[in-house]
Amino acid sequence: MFFLNKMKTDNNAKQDLRFRDIWKTDLLSGFGVSLIALPLCLAIATVSGFPPISGIITVIIGGVFASHFSGSHITVSGPASGLIVINLHIVSVLGDVEQAIAAIALAGVLIFLLGFFKVGKLSDFFSSSVVKGMLAWIGIIIIIKQLFPALGVNMKSASILDSVLSIPNIFPNINFSIAIISGISLLILIIHPILKVKIIKIIPAPLWMLFTAILIENMIKLPPEALMKILNNLIESIQFTNFSKINSYLFWMAIISIAVITSLESLLSTSSMDSLDPLKRKSDLHKDLSAIGTGSNMAFAIGGLPLISEIVRSSAKISPGGKTQWSNFLHAGFLVVCVVLGSFLIAQIPIAALAVMLIMVGFKLASPKQFMSIYKMGYIEFIPFIAKIIGVLLIDPLIGIVIGILVEFMIHSLKGFPISKRFAARYTISKHVDHIKLNVNGAIIFSNYYMSLKKQILFLSNENNLVIDFTKVTYLSSSASTKITNLMNNFSIKGQEIKIINTNHLIKHAFCKKEMDTV
Repeated sequence: MFFLNKMKTDNNAKQDLRFRDIWKTDLLSGFGVSLIALPLCLAIATVSGFPPISGIITVIIGGVFASHFSGSHITVSGPASGLIVINLHIVSVLGDVEQAIAAIALAGVLIFLLGFFKVGKLSDFFSSSVVKGMLAWIGIIIIIKQLFPALGVNMKSASILDSVLSIPNIFPNINFSIAIISGISLLILIIHPILKVKIIKIIPAPLWMLFTAILIENMIKLPPEALMKILNNLIESIQFTNFSKINSYLFWMAIISIAVITSLESLLSTSSMDSLDPLKRKSDLHKDLSAIGTGSNMAFAIGGLPLISEIVRSSAKISPGGKTQWSNFLHAGFLVVCVVLGSFLIAQIPIAALAVMLIMVGFKLASPKQFMSIYKMGYIEFIPFIAKIIGVLLIDPLIGIVIGILVEFMIHSLKGFPISKRFAARYTISKHVDHIKLNVNGAIIFSNYYMSLKKQILFLSNENNLVIDFTKVTYLSSSASTKITNLMNNFSIKGQEIKIINTNHLIKHAFCKKEMDTV
């Protein structure tokens, strides 16, 4: 048996945050986030095949717009490394940036409609193995793609398979001057978190890395890469839309891919950040999705990238004490000042340094620890995880997601889960003197949890003293376990105490010891 510990929250603090009370912490938070966002958004735009100014545009639109209309309290909106792969893919498939921006524009409309019609809850339908597979393949592709610029090797192909096959060609063609910049940049990013010197820790590692890279580049007198002339050629660098391929199948597949992957990653980021919110507020996912869609449309109008709720910068916002969307707004303002006053320095940033920054991001997404955590969940989770990665690498991001889901359903079939029970969980309800009991039977997987069991739990949650009995549950997937844990935590935040009993026999199936201790 295990119980949910009630989490204490100050409801008045949630509702009565005024700017005069939080401006100091949100100002500090916004400044810190801007220091991280500047190099990262330039890198994301550059390696996505877009003009560097596109990253700045998206950050400013995200900060100014999301700060007023977002359904989240603490997420920071802007371009994300997780969308580099889909950005590259659509530029490759459609042929140029103008066609890609047109697809982003229509995808923004679709994302807005998904939020308007409250489709945000569909994120529950995706199993954890498929979601983690998505993050892992994003990391793998980022690493592979950025190896070439990090070592000074020219690689024009946008195909990930061609990039993999071209890796052996890197070593005979390494530019050692650029490799030195990359090596020192990587060393700074690795060592900075370990150092305990307060003066050094005040400045984020990416800024130390960029200043050092610029210094080395000038010392060894590398030919200028003309990375970005943001201020002088602002109008010329902005790309506008071209809808000439709107009647093509590839154009609409690109729209759907952008909408699905952007929505899913944004929803997951916002949900994750809710768990880190010191005030334990709950985001309106539907409103947040609509804001992301509308923001993407605003960004595309002046040549921006897809907008997304971004988890790295959102985490950085919380550390200095950021509590509201004012810090999101202020970080966009700081970026405008940085671009206007620091354009000379920005133009000198070596592409290799930006590539190294993204390689580190990719490694965090696809670290060996990530693979081991899925492996320990068992083959029912691990095989779809690997299938998703292979499907994306060899075929297409959207098709890869579908492959991961289909493989998981195939494994369920081999395990003997009836088709009729994949979307409808079995349960009975019994009323007792002092409580109502929901008796769950059979196998619980991600699909029948979302389509059936979750709805019943939400319906009964209005009753006092709800007890959920897992005595007759024969299998509980890790995905379903995680989603049930998150749901129970949400109840706890609202002050509702719901008991889940008789789960010890399921530890070998889904709940690892760590999960049991935290639920």
